Amino acid sequence: MEISNLWVFVIFLAIVLFIIAIMAGVIGYFWASSKTKTTLLKQNELAFKQAQDQLKNWKEQELESIKQQIFDSAKGQTIQEMQEQVQKWQQNELQQAKQQIYDAIKGQSTQEMAANIQRWQQNELQSIKKQMSEAIRGEMIQEAQQQLITWRNEELENSKRQIWDVLSKEAINTLEQWKVEAEKEIRQDAIS
Repeated sequence: MEISNLWVFVIFLAIVLFIIAIMAGVIGYFWASSKTKTTLLKQNELAFKQAQDQLKNWKEQELESIKQQIFDSAKGQTIQEMQEQVQKWQQNELQQAKQQIYDAIKGQSTQEMAANIQRWQQNELQSIKKQMSEAIRGEMIQEAQQQLITWRNEELENSKRQIWDVLSKEAINTLEQWKVEAEKEIRQDAIS
């Protein structure tokens, strides 16, 4: 019995040692695995941060390069083209407006309207030049073009309204004069 008890004890001890060895292996594996994971995570974080810094630097360099290109192009041919377009449009529109005014109105109204147009032209030219010089400094070229289109449409409408008002007044005055003259002629015909 003692030998069988001894074998049972030895087998029991072997099983316990085997279980302890397995547990030690598992604990060692998880401990080493967590340490490796922590190291890898730190390396990944460092690499990610470096990549972010490089991307940020690249973006800043590209933005500076793009801004410089826009500024250079704005100073050059774009401004000249805009000035030429403004001058052509101004000459065409002002010539048409002057021709309509001179054809439609005679006398004092014509002189007043021409003076108003010249003042308007000078004011608007100054305003356009000022807006264009401000547009050179930044990214406002498109906004200046949009404002110019809006201004042109508004000013054309205002000019048309002014011309229509003056023509209406002149037509009413002419009609009244004609009535007075026609009435005089009718009375003279009746008298004679």
